[in-house]
Amino acid sequence: MKKLLTSLLCVMMVVCFMPAMAWADGEDSGINTAEALSAAINGEDEVVEVVLGGDFEVTESITIPTGKTVTLDLNGHSITGKLGANNPLIDTKGSLIIKDSNSEGKIVSDQYGISASQGGTITVESGIINSKYACLTSNNTTGRGNFTIKGGTLTSELSEAIYMPAQGDLLMTGGTLNGGISARMGNITIEGGTINAMTGTTDSIEDYYNYSGSVWLGDAIFVMAGTYTFDGGNACNINITGGTINGVSKSGIGIYNIYTNQEQDVNVTITGGEINGGTSQPAVKVYDDEEVFGADSNVSSTEEPDTTIVVTGGTFSDDSAKDYVPASTTVIRGEDGKYVLAPAADSEAQIGNVGYATLEAAVEAANANDTITLLKDVELESELVLDKAIVLDGANHKITYKGTTPADHLLELLASATVKNVTLDSNNTAKGVNTYASDKTLKITFENVTMVNSAGNGLTAKGGEVTLKKVSISDSAWTQSVDISSSSELSNGATLKIDDQCTFGDAIAIVIDKPSENEVAAAEPLDANKLKITSSDETKQWNADEEAYTKRIFTITKVTSTPSTGGYVPTTPATQKPVIEPNADVTTSLSTDGTTLTIKANDGYEITDVTVN
Repeated sequence: MKKLLTSLLCVMMVVCFMPAMAWADGEDSGINTAEALSAAINGEDEVVEVVLGGDFEVTESITIPTGKTVTLDLNGHSITGKLGANNPLIDTKGSLIIKDSNSEGKIVSDQYGISASQGGTITVESGIINSKYACLTSNNTTGRGNFTIKGGTLTSELSEAIYMPAQGDLLMTGGTLNGGISARMGNITIEGGTINAMTGTTDSIEDYYNYSGSVWLGDAIFVMAGTYTFDGGNACNINITGGTINGVSKSGIGIYNIYTNQEQDVNVTITGGEINGGTSQPAVKVYDDEEVFGADSNVSSTEEPDTTIVVTGGTFSDDSAKDYVPASTTVIRGEDGKYVLAPAADSEAQIGNVGYATLEAAVEAANANDTITLLKDVELESELVLDKAIVLDGANHKITYKGTTPADHLLELLASATVKNVTLDSNNTAKGVNTYASDKTLKITFENVTMVNSAGNGLTAKGGEVTLKKVSISDSAWTQSVDISSSSELSNGATLKIDDQCTFGDAIAIVIDKPSENEVAAAEPLDANKLKITSSDETKQWNADEEAYTKRIFTITKVTSTPSTGGYVPTTPATQKPVIEPNADVTTSLSTDGTTLTIKANDGYEITDVTVN
């Protein structure tokens, strides 16, 4: 009985949470009239999946009510809108998802395509939307409108493909827009897909600078700034990380600060993607009154939008992005004719293609998981701190401390960072390198690093896991290459892991000061088949001005390679099997491993001497 009840309950739950499927009279025919579509949308279910079963026309706008989530599967069929002036085929106040489970499914409108109002959300996963005016649109007087483009093709016959005069979010990860994007405000994020500008007749900014509706300027993405207000703010933020943006006859991205009469923040950030202007047109451009109308024109703005464009990546059809790159970065023409960012000649370091005048500036600008690459040898006037999970790649350059007063350390690491391919020279003034991991899970790695001339230990490891791969440490004032320790602020000591390519040139290779206070500190090989690490405690007066105390000194034995100086114990030589000369007077046998030779005299003989050559 329990099994039966459980099964029945499971079936009931599946029924409760499955979206309602909307079909016409025939179970497999799907929706094939405007009336059936409206009835399915306006039924009692809040979540509805509509599958088309035929082509049909719509003469009045269909509304997705607030609170409804409708998935419209075109299923290879078409909805054709023959509507009154300026009406959308569908107005979405709830949530609408458009997809096409077969090919060539279409929404065709002789006016606007689909509008989002009162916070409505439209998602296009696949399918085709063709319209006379904007395929997707919102309205400044009817609330927010939100759009997500994952796939499909949206084509406007006369205007932009997407019009955003109100606040809202637009995310594009795939698909194709033919007609571009026109915005007065909102948050626009382009991660993928293709945006092609208008191909038809465009409006002249000189004629339409003060027009309050949709202006067809023709840039692939353009903003008419400082013209509208909105409840909750009118900021416009554009973030481009990928995708392809093609200006056909105008700019790839155009910001028009023309005849502005409202305060507005316009922020454009470009970190990736391909941005192309039309023939002889810039990839990225900000236009103002004087540039468009001339210095003597009567057209002027009463408010100046705060426009910021920052370019840190991407490829461009010309060098127009040079006006918006960070200092110490330039734009160069590549072999393929495209323009890309590159560090300026005076840069010390780079992140991606962005140059930085100093290594310190690069560290400050870096985000988690970024790689900072040195472009030249660097001199530091003060301690450099890495407090982010980044990679510092020295590219075989050298970092030298050149401060006039002693520093705590040349380099201090406070996060799970990696330092590689660099020489760190403390210049007998800074106290080498220090790792300080307040979190036991932090992992710090040094790879192909040389540390020299420390005024203290070569490396002091406090807390966390510190890994050394092909690290060389020498010429440390305290004659200790690595000191593993904890501190009063740390509850965990460091675990030091080393490989067989590390060399330590100081009298003491690895040490734990006062091991009774640092019981959790340890040293171990990365590969026990190549290294053996042992330790012993020694108590004495190490410094004349200190009382005697104990140090735990580690001995490193290379198992498979020739020993080096500075703390390495020679490897035990391999056993060589002797060659036994045959003799009729004795019987000899050699153990399999070659370590034991047995000699037995035959009857009538005794062994008086054994000679080993």
